Amino acid sequence: MNIPHPIAYKLAYSNRLLEILDSKIDAQLNEKSDAAIGEEYKDLSSFRAILQGKEVPTIIPLICGDVLQNIRSTLDYLVWELVIANKQKPDERNAFPVCIAQSTFKDSQKGRLRGVHPDAITIIESLQPYHLGQGKERESAIFVLDKLANIHKHRTILMAQERHAPVEMIRVVDPAGNVLGFDPLLAMDEKAVAEYIKAALEMKVNAQMVIFVQFGEGPAKGMEVISVVAGLYDSVALDIVPRFNRFFA
Repeated sequence: MNIPHPIAYKLAYSNRLLEILDSKIDAQLNEKSDAAIGEEYKDLSSFRAILQGKEVPTIIPLICGDVLQNIRSTLDYLVWELVIANKQKPDERNAFPVCIAQSTFKDSQKGRLRGVHPDAITIIESLQPYHLGQGKERESAIFVLDKLANIHKHRTILMAQERHAPVEMIRVVDPAGNVLGFDPLLAMDEKAVAEYIKAALEMKVNAQMVIFVQFGEGPAKGMEVISVVAGLYDSVALDIVPRFNRFFA
């Protein structure tokens, strides 16, 4: 790969921050013993209170915001280096645009993408959220990244901890019954989750639970923090940045 050093260093630093975030969240969730967690399921009313989640220690959303900000700024570094690679001089206006309307993107070319090679602009344009259609922007990695990073610019990102969900409810399986992964969004209905646990308690069946920290706002609301942030990092590091390798040859 021919990634310029500033971009490579930014990605490496983002990855290191991600590791720190992961360890902080893991330590936070491991503070409770299984006995303490089991005590919280003694009755349905207390369980419903748990489902709403509690705010995490401030250090976790601060670190999360730093990770997101560094991943997002990697894209701005990319545009800066693309201008240099095109034998032009970048300035403070250069940045990676994230647009939900094609007209907005066209306007951004005059400032944010000034000096970038036309072929590189074509690639950047192909990544824009508006290609997914109105109302589907949250399916775009750069849209989610941009929104969360913008929140962090002004304040800490809202999160909730100890979001409990039965493993059985969030398991994603294929038609053959193979487990493909887990999706916390499948357990967003608090009433359904509570009823599931109530039935398990009454039948004295062991309902295996998972506990995670979730985003409390933005396009990733309700989603588990580490999987989202790691996914955004991978999208930038393994998908977006490599598309521009040829411009740095």
